[in-house]
Order: sequence, then C-alpha cells, then structure tokens
Amino acid sequence: MNFWRFNLEDSSLGNQVLGTYDPILVAISVAIAALAGITVLALADRITASPDRSTKAWWHVGGAVALACGIWSMHFTGMLAFELPGHPAMNYDAGLTLISVFPAFLASMAALHFITKSELKGFHRQMAALLLAAGIGTMHYTGMEAMLMPGLRYDFALFVLSIVVAHLLALIALTTRIKLRATKSMPENAVNLIAGVVIGGSIAGMHYTAMASSKFFLTTNTHVPSSQFSDNTLALGICIFAAVTLGLSILATWIDRQVGFQRLLHLERMAHTDALTGLPNRVLYDNQLQTALEQNKRSQDGYFALLYFDLNKFKPINDTYGHAAGDLLLREFAVRLKKSLRETDLPARLGGDEFAAIVRDFGTRSDLVLLIERIQAAMKKPVVLGRISLSIEVSIGVSRYPHNGDTPQQLIQAADDAMYQAKSSQQPYCFATKPHLSAVKNPINNGADLNNISIRYLPSFDLKSGNLVGATCLPVSLDSQGNVDDATAPNLPADALIDKIGETLVEDTAYWRNEGARVPPVAIPLTREQLEALEPADISAFCEKTGISPDNLALEIPASVFAIQQESTKKSLQQLEKTGTRRIISYVDNSSSLQSLSDARANCVKLSPDFVKQALASEHAKTLLKTIVILGREFNFEVSCAGVSNELEMQALREVGCSSAQGDFLHAPTSRESIAELVKKASGQVSVIGGAQE
Repeated sequence: MNFWRFNLEDSSLGNQVLGTYDPILVAISVAIAALAGITVLALADRITASPDRSTKAWWHVGGAVALACGIWSMHFTGMLAFELPGHPAMNYDAGLTLISVFPAFLASMAALHFITKSELKGFHRQMAALLLAAGIGTMHYTGMEAMLMPGLRYDFALFVLSIVVAHLLALIALTTRIKLRATKSMPENAVNLIAGVVIGGSIAGMHYTAMASSKFFLTTNTHVPSSQFSDNTLALGICIFAAVTLGLSILATWIDRQVGFQRLLHLERMAHTDALTGLPNRVLYDNQLQTALEQNKRSQDGYFALLYFDLNKFKPINDTYGHAAGDLLLREFAVRLKKSLRETDLPARLGGDEFAAIVRDFGTRSDLVLLIERIQAAMKKPVVLGRISLSIEVSIGVSRYPHNGDTPQQLIQAADDAMYQAKSSQQPYCFATKPHLSAVKNPINNGADLNNISIRYLPSFDLKSGNLVGATCLPVSLDSQGNVDDATAPNLPADALIDKIGETLVEDTAYWRNEGARVPPVAIPLTREQLEALEPADISAFCEKTGISPDNLALEIPASVFAIQQESTKKSLQQLEKTGTRRIISYVDNSSSLQSLSDARANCVKLSPDFVKQALASEHAKTLLKTIVILGREFNFEVSCAGVSNELEMQALREVGCSSAQGDFLHAPTSRESIAELVKKASGQVSVIGGAQE
C-alpha cells in the first residue's frame, strides 16, 4: 500500500519509534467512553418518550453532542496517555483538532435516528452500529492528522480491523440492549448501563486498535502550523468536553424528569376536574367518598353527610335560551355552592345539572340545616345574561353516615331518593329517612366447607410473542354436582384463601413437573381485608409447601388499597415486601392516582377492562392510559390488562405499549391440564393468542 499514510517504504522515513502508555490516563479514557455510551442511550430513551417533534429534536441534538464530546474526549485523553521518546510534549494543529469533533457529531445524529426507532430491527441496528463506527473512526483519524508527525504511518490490516472492532462492539451493545429489554428481568437504567459500557468499549476498542496500527518514524520533514494546541491546552479542552458530556446528561435527565412529573400532575388534574365548572368531577368525588367512609369507620365516632342537588327548571331554561344560558347557570351555581361550603367540604359536578357535596365533621342535624339554608340563600340572586334574568332554584337531598348506610351505594341512593322526594313535594330540601340495612352475606363467606371451593387459573399472555407469562389463581364455588357456580363468588379469609390455593398448588405443581412443564409464575388476588390479615409467615409457609419461589409468586392488590392507605394497610405492605414476592396493582382505571401508582413500587400494573374500553372511545382516557405506560417505563413496572374481550382492545393495548393481557377473549379460567399445555407451547415458542379458547 504505497499511498497516503500506508506507504511504509518512503525513503524519507528514518528509524521507527515505539511509544508507551500511562495506565492511569488509559483507564480515564475508557471511563469517559463508557460515560458517553451510557449517556447517549439514556438520552435515546428521552427522545422516544418525548411527546412532540420539537422536544424530540432537542433531545436528538443533545444526545449527539454528548456522544460526540465523549468520543472526542476519549480520543485525546488516549493521546495524552501516549508518549514517544524524544517527544515529551505533543503539539496538535488547532484547526484539525476542532474539526475532528464534527464527524463524530454527524454520525451520532444519524445513529440516534436509527436507535430511537420503535423497533430496532436488523437493518436499523446494522445501520446504527455502522454509523457509530464510521463516526468514531473518522474522528480518530482526523484527530491523528492533527498531530505534527510527518513520520506517522498505518498498518493497513490493523487500520481496517479498528473500524470492524468499532462496528462489531456497537452492534453487540445495541443487540444486548434489545435482548435485556425483552427479558424484562432488570430495570431500564441497568440495561442502559450495561449496553452503554459496551458502546464505550466500542469507542475505546477502536481507538486502541487504531493506535496499534499506527507506526511512528523519525523524519527530517517538519510542518509547523500557524495555530497549534499544546498538551496542556488539549487537557483543558478534554476537561471541558467531558464536563459537557456529563453535565448534559445530568441536566437533560433532570429537566426531562421534572417535565414528566409536571405533565403527569396536569393530566391527573384534568382527569379529576369538570371542564365547565372547575369543580371536582365524579371520579374524584367517588374517591373522596370512599376515603371519608374508611376514615370514619376507622375512628368509629365520625359523621359526614352527602348533599345531592338538582337544578329545577334547568332543562326549560337550556332549551329556551340556548346552551350559553345553560352553561352560565351551571357555572354560577358551582361558584356559589363552593363559596357556601367550608374548605373541608367537597363540592362536585356529577354530570348535566347534577351536583353533590360531601360535608365532613358536622355536629348535628341542625348544623346541616343551617348549611343548607346558607346554600339556598346564596342562590336567590338572579343570574343575568344580557337582558335575561335567570333564577336558580335547587332541590337538595341529604343522607348521613352512618344513619342511612355504610357503603357508597347505600348513601348515594338514600341522598338521591331524598332529592327526588324534595323535588316532588316542592320542598327546598329533604333528609333521607331510610334506615341502614346491612347487605345479606352469602353463607359461603362465613366459613362454608372449603371442599365446595375449587381453584381455577386465568392465564396471562405476552402481547408480542403470544406466550403464557403467568396465571392468576381464582377461587370458584362449586354446586352440589361439582360444577362451577358462577352465581356465587367466594370471599374467603386470608388464611383460608392461602391454605386452599396452597393445597391445590401442591398437587398442581407436582402434576406440571411430572408432565415436563415448568411451573409458571402465579398470582393470588387479595382484598384489603385479606391483605391486612396476611402474615409474612403465611407466605413463607406457602412457598415452602408448594415449592414456588417468592419471586415466582405475585400478590394482586386493588388500586384502591394504594389510593387510600390506612396505617394497618401500610404495615401489611411493608411486611409483605420483605418476603420477596412480586406486587401487582389491579383494577387500575382513569380514577387511579398517578402519584399513588408511582409510590407503590409495584412490579406490574393491571388495567381494568372498563379503562381500555374508555380509551377506545375517548382521547382523554387514551392519553391517560399512555401516561401510565410512560410512568411504567420511568418506574420500571410492567403494564398489563385484565378482561380483554375483543381484537380492538388487544390492538389498542399493543399500540400504547402494554406488555401482557388476560381475559376470556384470550383464554377463559382453566384447569391445571390446560396450563401445562400452554406452558409447553410457550417453551416451543408457539403463540396461543388468536381468540377465545376453552
């Protein structure tokens, strides 16, 4: 090879000079490369998660700058580590030194375009790795040209090998990232750490292979540029560029996290606020009613009341004067109602002209009467719309806890009945008179024979591969003929539930192993009462009895438990967390608090069937569903769904990034024999998704 710097037979070349490395600076250069790799993958995630093009573009440029600065800093740190006899201090052409960063930046921009594809398939992966290798190589050899070394030559074979090393290691890094993500066995940050270190190895590997191809000869030719950098100047530049890489990574991640949390808070406020009046909506009202019930049941001496409002003659006003008049009337009523109540009370618009309020900690019935009279007085002033004067007439129904019920349904029904009684009798208000009637409990809930209860398994499937990923244990009642009685749902105490499932799994796990099928991950659904009654010792005994490891066992806990955590519930959750079992939050819908989901430290969030149906019909619900999936990426929990009933729901779940699902459309609750077959199909990589089975 007698061209450019591959000509080793140039007559002007003298004796070859062999260089040495400072091991400390070499280690620093490798660490800088690893930091650059980790940073660019973290920023790639920010690009993917960004909601709009402009934000994606900023992250794209930031990621490319971070990687380019990292490559440049690694290269010249490596050059500072390199020493040649007779050259105690190197000098570098200032123009070429600065220009060398641009190939790395352009290649990083192009590589990030492919890395951030939703599915990094073979071609995109190869292109990303090739572009990274090209950028690293071009930057390196441009930086080498900046050295004032006319006697620099390259071994052609090692020159080519240096590019191949960069390409292969970058390809390995991207493949490793994809494979680790697919297993979902570790947090996203850990995946980026591992893959980023391999990308750092690609940068460092290319550099030191290229240095091995470099041969330095003594020569009489010299060229001194008008502008040059000394080692000290170069060291300062390295510090600046490395600081840019680190600072950009920290700052960008912090900003993105803050923006993400603000977006989540905004979405949560939207989900809980009525757009027309600004009052809390039915979702927040229902949550607060449940909270008030649990707080008062716990204290055993608390009282609260529900006020239900109906605007009389609203429909004629709306039909006669139009929606503008109707909307003005609703907004004015909301403002006056809020001003009439105390700060501790909660007014809400339930829909149409229906309003309600939770009145907390009232003293006597007389106190409620005074409050109602204050509300009625506030409504007497007419609402003026142009030349039209509209009056607000309202009928109010009142129910009280515990006089008229101890469940949300009982209290709401009592207040609603009282409101219609006031309306029909043309009275301003009416108190509910219906006494509290406890629900009749099913005999099976009070300790019926466990022989009349069986355990069925509801399979859960991966939405990409279609393979079985777990099964939920469902207690079912049996009739006198031994058939499943769908009309009767058992509600067992925690110890009886665990014992029954444990006894069943002892037999079923033995059956699965005998059939050559691995034991799938199993989940046990718990109510709040069952959760609080469960002891860590129960879990340990269960795992020992069944041979199921704690990390293969999940406890399904309703989202309402996390939304309203009593002290006893918090204590139970803390104790069970120490057992090593997985935690699934179930029945998550558009009323679930995003903050409670992020604080729950769950392994999986299971969406309710109604939530998915709402997401198909409402952009607002679909946006909230996407937000929960994004939250899952940030806090490293999977997002699943229960009760999938058709292909449209399946497609919607795939589009937003849900990982798994279960429901009759995929597979009905089934026996141990069917689970064994599903496990075997999963092992053979045969998809079983395609419609309802069994």
